Amino acid sequence: PPLEPPAVKKSTDPLPEGATEGSAETPTNHGGGSSTALEAASAPVIITKDVHSNVPLAEVWWGGRRRCTTPCRVNGKEGTSRRLTLKKEGYEPAHAILRFNRSGGVLKARLQEKPLSEQDGLKGGGAPSTKDGLK
Repeated sequence: PPLEPPAVKKSTDPLPEGATEGSAETPTNHGGGSSTALEAASAPVIITKDVHSNVPLAEVWWGGRRRCTTPCRVNGKEGTSRRLTLKKEGYEPAHAILRFNRSGGVLKARLQEKPLSEQDGLKGGGAPSTKDGLK
């Protein structure tokens, strides 16, 4: 007697996010390579870079948002870059370009202390005055 294909049972599992019924693609094999290898070769490579500063716990900003505090790691697509700003109270902001490439994995930023006249709201370099004055 001829063999019949096995019965296919429809899954009741939920579909992955963004998938629709029947949207899966059938893997194809072109030239002997696997479709998984082809997909991996075209997928972006994510590079991780360490960000350090001479001042611990400096805030690392880009895109208008605080992303981490030093020391930290930042991920990006290979071949791209980000303009970072490092901030810490009492220090001038430091700016740096972080390039996501395979060479060199650490960005070392140096923050400079603000002059005392600019710290804690002191202007003109003197002690803060009081409204009534001291006698």
